[in-house]
Amino acid sequence: MTSYRLITFGIVAYFLYAWTFVCPPISLLTATDEVQLSPINFHVCKVSDGYIRPYVQPVYDAQIKPILIELDDQWQLSGRLSRALDICDAFDEKYGVKAALDLVFDGLTRFYNWFEHSVLRYVQLWSRLGLLKAWYWINVARVNADHALQPIWTFVGQILHNVASIPIVGQVLTQIQDVYAQLINSPGAAKLHQRSLFIQKEVKNLIKFDEFSPREFKSSLIHVVKDLMGHKYEQEEAEDGWDSEEEEEQEGEVETIVLTSTVSVYEDGALVTENPEPELVEIYREIEHWQTKINKTLNLARINLESDLQPILNRSIEALKPLVSQEFQDLQQVNYKQYKDIHAKISQINKDVEKIQASNKTIRVETITRQEIRDDIAESYASTKNCSTNVQQLLSSTHEQLLVEYFNLVQSTIDILESFADSSINEFNSKISYLIQQQGEQLGDSQIWTIWKNFHQIKDQFFQFRDDLLTNANLYKRDNKTYAASAIGMENWNDYLKNVEFHLNFLIRDNADYLQLVRAKANLAFQAREELIYEMTNGEVDSWGQ
Repeated sequence: MTSYRLITFGIVAYFLYAWTFVCPPISLLTATDEVQLSPINFHVCKVSDGYIRPYVQPVYDAQIKPILIELDDQWQLSGRLSRALDICDAFDEKYGVKAALDLVFDGLTRFYNWFEHSVLRYVQLWSRLGLLKAWYWINVARVNADHALQPIWTFVGQILHNVASIPIVGQVLTQIQDVYAQLINSPGAAKLHQRSLFIQKEVKNLIKFDEFSPREFKSSLIHVVKDLMGHKYEQEEAEDGWDSEEEEEQEGEVETIVLTSTVSVYEDGALVTENPEPELVEIYREIEHWQTKINKTLNLARINLESDLQPILNRSIEALKPLVSQEFQDLQQVNYKQYKDIHAKISQINKDVEKIQASNKTIRVETITRQEIRDDIAESYASTKNCSTNVQQLLSSTHEQLLVEYFNLVQSTIDILESFADSSINEFNSKISYLIQQQGEQLGDSQIWTIWKNFHQIKDQFFQFRDDLLTNANLYKRDNKTYAASAIGMENWNDYLKNVEFHLNFLIRDNADYLQLVRAKANLAFQAREELIYEMTNGEVDSWGQ
């Protein structure tokens, strides 16, 4: 609510500013004024000049302006204002106030430019370093807290297990479980669940058939039939002479709709047949029946493949989670030790500088070399690379096992589909042949051709699903990222792979960013030590290459 108030206040404030200082709606907007306006003010002022000024200016000229002129004549406001401005100009000319202010603002501008280039850039760098350090130490503290609290949680779990093993407590827990199970499995709960599902289904149907919007006809069935039959329905409606007044009178009666046309809607690319000849009605009903049956079979095959694959995926993911999590925790602990060693060495370099300044001696003072820091940074990069390799090996081995299970389930599904095809498609073929023979000479060659064309479209749809099942599995085996959406039932595994990849990339990127800042900090320390040695030895000793 507060955001809307702020937005409204900002809009009102802008219009007040525009109508007061930029383009008041009491004067005409000239071409010279338009050139000096910014793009936003230009569009606002054009609208104001075209639609608001013609209504505001006449009222101002007729009613407000005479009053202002009368007040000015009575109180001499314009004259007093002119004299005040003359006094200010004379004061400024005598003491140079405007020139002094210009000098002050010019100095402030130069100071800001210097501050931005010389100070603010380093403040941003060290602020980023501080934030990365804080984020790192928070992660380290979280990992250490998890390790420190693990024995406590284990001990608490053992205590709870021992308490639950007490006979009295066990009986109470068993009774609670029995009561809960009875509540869940009671007839009342089952009826409530069924009612909930029924209401959800009915609401979906109402939304699907647009029952919540005004209807042109007296029932949703007529509305659906009209959508299916299109313009032909409108022509038949005009020929039958529907009377809207009769519809209103019969609105309260039971509706009886007699459709003399058969509309067969086939999914997935099959033909839509309208107004078949009488001799084709029974044949097209049979085709529609088999279309529905095959659609249900393919949908059932998809659902069963997903349900059979789901427990296998769940077991594999649950087995992987602790292994991958342990790899990530080990990486964080190793990085923590490496960062600690590098910071200790950088502190030692700073101590070398202090010793050199205190003793004025440069012999045997340098304790840490650049190569040591390079080796430590390279070791930290190698630790993240090793973690990435280990995690990828875990995922790859599990992925290979899942592919074996997945291909077995796919082949099993294909075998079931082929068994269905051996019996059902042949039965479909025989039924169509029998119906065509019954009609005899009543059917023409083009009609018979159309019937068998529909038959083969439905048959091809069935075998296309079978072929796509194996083809998509092979594509997924070749590249599981590109063809992730093609493999039926593998969605959970693909999501888990994306999640692990995201966390691994975050740890690698975070380590690389932090090591860059550590490298910069070490370089500053080395430069300070090397410059001091160079100055004290008058250039005779140069340790930059060490």
